[in-house]
Amino acid sequence: MSKYLLVAISLWVLGSATAGAQEVPAACTLLNEALVRQHGEAKGPLSQTSQLPGRCAWQWAKAKADTIEADNRQQLRDSMRRGNNGSASYNPVSSTAEVILEIRQSFARTSEAKEAFDNLVRHRDQDPVYGTPDYTAEAVYAPLEGVGDRAAWSAQSQILIFQSGRNLLALTVRVKDKPKENQATAVAIATALAQIKK
Repeated sequence: MSKYLLVAISLWVLGSATAGAQEVPAACTLLNEALVRQHGEAKGPLSQTSQLPGRCAWQWAKAKADTIEADNRQQLRDSMRRGNNGSASYNPVSSTAEVILEIRQSFARTSEAKEAFDNLVRHRDQDPVYGTPDYTAEAVYAPLEGVGDRAAWSAQSQILIFQSGRNLLALTVRVKDKPKENQATAVAIATALAQIKK
């Protein structure tokens, strides 16, 4: 197991010993700004918005944010115009990109992590779980090869669940407009995270 991954998770579990210092979430020691800029193609200022130790969330304005917002405003006006008889719908596109890493759980044994991975991604298309506070439970996953020890991608939720050693992680990527492009970005980031353990 990676010494870096162990250090990050240890920091998450133990917390900060320094009183008054601002604690950096352990997940952010893995998903740092440089990694997000490199693979997420973030050009402008980034903001780290997470307040939880096992979660790291980065957000920034998309390259064409002004155009997207103008299109959203026009679409809203069109949907509200009289005489449309409901034919124009309002489906705004986000002008904000985000990448979120969550350390779902660390286990005592790799076999436990594998079992948790299987339970999370198994049969979601046949038996989805609705109404749960777990945002990953309602997603349908397709297996992916070559990312961590095991991985699965949800195009619907744009979440990559992957197991790396004794750890189960979730990586949400909403950077591009198409899920396939977000999948490629998620795979690049997860592969870079998995390289840390070498």
